[in-house]
Amino acid sequence: MLLNVRIDEKLNKKLSDLAKRHKRTKSFYVREAMEIFLDEIVDYEEAVRRSLDPSAKYISGYELRKRLGI
Repeated sequence: MLLNVRIDEKLNKKLSDLAKRHKRTKSFYVREAMEIFLDEIVDYEEAVRRSLDPSAKYISGYELRKRLGI
């Protein structure tokens, strides 16, 4: 699928420099960044959904470390 995106010159230079340094295409890095960003949004939405669950049980950071032995 083809997707056109407009970016400013500063971002384009960063992207171009990165691609040249690592001998990858700019498209490679844009795809990677989008995948990471979208995964983060899905994780965030799941965290919000769980935080709103009235039956959810929470423990403190202290209790978590104690249970993990750290």
